[in-house]
Amino acid sequence: MKISKEEFFREVALRIHSSLDLSEAIKETFNYMKNYIPVDMLGMYLITDFGKNGIKVFSVADYGQRLFPEPANPSDPMHWINREDADILESCDPLLKGYIKVENNGNFPLPLLKIFPGINQYSILRMSIGYGDPKECSLVVAKEGRNIYNEYHIELMKSVREPFSIAMSNAIRYLELLKLKEQL
Repeated sequence: MKISKEEFFREVALRIHSSLDLSEAIKETFNYMKNYIPVDMLGMYLITDFGKNGIKVFSVADYGQRLFPEPANPSDPMHWINREDADILESCDPLLKGYIKVENNGNFPLPLLKIFPGINQYSILRMSIGYGDPKECSLVVAKEGRNIYNEYHIELMKSVREPFSIAMSNAIRYLELLKLKEQL
């Protein structure tokens, strides 16, 4: 089923901003998007603490199949990537040079396969939804199988970058408040 980018934008924006509970908003958004974009999993991720020791990956919100391990405490990172693997991933996947990347053929870098075994069974569309030193935020859409995503899907995703960026910005503020609460 096809839809205009404008209508898709409007409907996704309504859903992603429909609740203060981002997990519930992601669920509503997932259930709408699956009508137009093949999706088994929709997730928003925060990558931070770029430094000599490595990077931390936080799951901000996701819905659908569990492709990645989830911590019990949302303020804990879902994964830590050592500096050497982080450098390899960055050189193989320079997302910041463009803001959308599609992997339809399972050709993932070895460090990513070590971290997330089985990910090569999926087509993945990943879009940067905001960044600023020392953070990078990504929206990930995944569907089991090869050669799933095409130009139509990419254009639809590009149209909703702004609503997801706003949701991510709000989620980051919430995570920062959780950290302050823990410190108190």
